[in-house]
Amino acid sequence: MNYRILIPLCLLLAAGCGTGVGPETEQEPSERRALLEGKLRLAREYLEAGQAGSAEALFREIRETAPESGEAAAGLARVYLLTGRTGEAIRMGQAAVRLDPRRPEAWEDLGRAQARENRLDEAARALRKAAELDPGNAAGRNELGAVLGRLELYDEAIAAFSEAVAIDPQYPEALSNLGMACFRAGRPERAEEFLGRALAVNPSYAKAHLNRAVIRREAGENEAALESLAEALRLDPDLLAASSLAGTIYFETGRFEEARDVYRAIIDRVPDFAPAYLRLGETAIRLGDYAEAVKLLEKAAALAPREPEAYALLGRARLVLGDYEQAGTAILWALNLDPDNPAHHRLASQLFLAQDRWREAESALVRAREIEPQNPEIILELGLLYLRIRQPDRARETLEEAAGIDPEGEAGGRARAELERLEGTGRADPAGGAGKQEHFWETVFQRIKLGPTPGERNPLVTDPEIGEDGEGEQ
Repeated sequence: MNYRILIPLCLLLAAGCGTGVGPETEQEPSERRALLEGKLRLAREYLEAGQAGSAEALFREIRETAPESGEAAAGLARVYLLTGRTGEAIRMGQAAVRLDPRRPEAWEDLGRAQARENRLDEAARALRKAAELDPGNAAGRNELGAVLGRLELYDEAIAAFSEAVAIDPQYPEALSNLGMACFRAGRPERAEEFLGRALAVNPSYAKAHLNRAVIRREAGENEAALESLAEALRLDPDLLAASSLAGTIYFETGRFEEARDVYRAIIDRVPDFAPAYLRLGETAIRLGDYAEAVKLLEKAAALAPREPEAYALLGRARLVLGDYEQAGTAILWALNLDPDNPAHHRLASQLFLAQDRWREAESALVRAREIEPQNPEIILELGLLYLRIRQPDRARETLEEAAGIDPEGEAGGRARAELERLEGTGRADPAGGAGKQEHFWETVFQRIKLGPTPGERNPLVTDPEIGEDGEGEQ
């Protein structure tokens, strides 16, 4: 039994009996204040002991009898924050700072709750107010720096983290965060310095090892980054960001089997983690297992039905398998969700080329070029298309443009090689090219719905274990 809590409770009961507490008994102001203070003290002790339910009940009772109590509102806001009810924490936090605007912890909790709801500008204002009221609070400065970093105000974030470290030089979280703020601000040497200091204070701080891996990967030191990630995961096997980054490094360096093992391990730990299915599906494409890729990417699309990349990769896999109708559906969903992504339009062009639909393919590439006019690969693809449909003048003009944009690159070199082969060829076919031309690509896509209607099943979802309403979106 927790006697530290029981003793004040007995005193409260005794106080109630001795003063005739009850609905029909009036109390002296001093007695009421004493009783209120006793209840607040007991509620704080409940909260410190981790008994959030008891603390909430008592804070609510105090709010009913003393609605002007800023401390009760602040305590209730903290209970909501600790139990994950951020919306309620914001509402109660706003009441707390209105009742007692000089209470720094109320402003801090309000800012933390707003940050969790991605109301970052409001969070920054609240946390700045908390820092102003309590200049010696290192944790508050660290919270402020984190929000400013998410707002990409890196110089201000560096200042906030630096203040936290000045208050507490042995604060590993602030040191690590200061390192990452320096990294984002383009100061990698300072970043490494602060991460080293964080690990000197706490060698078991897994997130500092993860942050060091991020910096090393950016510097092209992939093996060193993987070593840091291995240490981070040894210290905290559930650090999902570390596993994901390791998979990314393996994938980007062509170590697809190792990437596959990492993503499978993530799914074993978090079965509904959509990004792992997406990356595992992309890995299957690189390994040439397109049927497996389709299964994985359908799962990713079911878990995160608003993620365009899942549909684009699914369309790519189905295109290779020759399932043009399903590929078209998937590509359309990607375009519907992210219409200004040139990669999706290029993929649509590949689909139409596979069906000898030259004009639709041209239209898709023209749209990709409009979005990204200086991309030599798009212009090269358009030039190669003009070659295929026997329009040498347009091909020559387009290939020359690609070569001019990318004189030293692979796309420019390919364009110059095609231009050399083009020398001496005849003029364009006045009929405008060969192949099926019955529809432009936009017209073809009109036969497919642009998106689901309310209550309609996603046609890409075939896993019976996944609900039709798209639950589990990441």
